[in-house]
Amino acid sequence: MISEQCGEFSEQYFLRGQRVAPVNQSDIEFYARRLCKLLQLNSKKHISVLEAIENLRAHHGIPLDLDPIEDEKWELYGIAEALCEPSTMTIVMPNTLYVRMAENDPEALFVLFHELGHIFLSHKPVLHFKRDTAAVQEEDSEWQADVFATAALQAIFPKGLPKQLNLF
Repeated sequence: MISEQCGEFSEQYFLRGQRVAPVNQSDIEFYARRLCKLLQLNSKKHISVLEAIENLRAHHGIPLDLDPIEDEKWELYGIAEALCEPSTMTIVMPNTLYVRMAENDPEALFVLFHELGHIFLSHKPVLHFKRDTAAVQEEDSEWQADVFATAALQAIFPKGLPKQLNLF
């Protein structure tokens, strides 16, 4: 019985993050594009993403808080490039990452939009689920946040990242 269960588990989706309410890829992409539209970010405007987030807070009253901390203190966290708390709409990151975000560095923007994905997809762990129900990709908070970040960058740079911003 145990070996059968182990075999079943090996075929299950392996969650990278917390198990959350399932959301399909097209819905996540829609939410990311809507946020970029609200932020008024597109390839024709040369506005800093951080400036757009400030505008979001000032003009729409959305209490999103980006909290850079000293790099030396960040080393104590040591587990992620940035952290977010969806319930308080706060993203904490090392100062060097914040500076790169201000410069619209694409890798830094991916991290930012990944964390924004956690916030705007209202990620809360699913604490009550049947143990006999296998997790699926659409329930993985990290997969959802990655899809959100990818869609946001595609919305900002619809023709692909400018050559100087290319991630590859």
